[in-house]
Amino acid sequence: MRDVANVIALVVLSIVAVGCTAAEVLVATDASRIQTGTEPPVGAYEQVGVVTATHGGGCGLYGRRGNYEGADALLRNKATKLGADYVQILRLTEPRLEGICMSQAFVIDGMAYRIIRQGPGGPSGQPTPSVGTSGLDGTYTGDIAGNARGQRFAMRVTFTIVQSGDQLAGTWNTTGGTSGTVIGVLERGRVTDFRARQVNPCAGEFVGALVVDGNGAVLRGQYAGSDCGGAVTASFEAVRQP
Repeated sequence: MRDVANVIALVVLSIVAVGCTAAEVLVATDASRIQTGTEPPVGAYEQVGVVTATHGGGCGLYGRRGNYEGADALLRNKATKLGADYVQILRLTEPRLEGICMSQAFVIDGMAYRIIRQGPGGPSGQPTPSVGTSGLDGTYTGDIAGNARGQRFAMRVTFTIVQSGDQLAGTWNTTGGTSGTVIGVLERGRVTDFRARQVNPCAGEFVGALVVDGNGAVLRGQYAGSDCGGAVTASFEAVRQP
């Protein structure tokens, strides 16, 4: 009887082990053309939206363990529906312990970009501006300080910016663990319609304006908005890195 019980226990454990793995994800027909990377795309691209892919989920033995391959396939499928050509990977979150629960989800957060397709003369008939050789392309690092939910804060911030004509797009992250994307329009030494979206650790939206000094060497700006915790206002100064 003891041997029979042991066999039954092994069978049950095998079934549980198989059931704990998330199903394989089929990649859509056009999804294989989507390029991915950790840096913003170089060239004439426009942002089409944040994409988040979650493979697996649940808690411990009651969940289904996700993996990178499954999350990557889901990410590509979502990017295809947006008409994207490239996804910048902003964060990878593997299965992890959350409190007393072992979360089984594998999550990829990214920003989707689409190639700006136009004729040889561009949409206005003028020559298409060169990208990556001048302007504000590059990485800027500096200090940011402000007020979040009634509490003062100060930390380091890094922006990675790509310029296409007068359009700016990029990503940002801070030593406080926050990160996201930015867009704006360059006009006569200022960045107008500056919008920052926070992706980590939770969603947030901010608007503001930037002043460009030193022929693109320094960015000074301020913004206001809110994230999942409440209202946030801040100002920063960031210097272009070599």
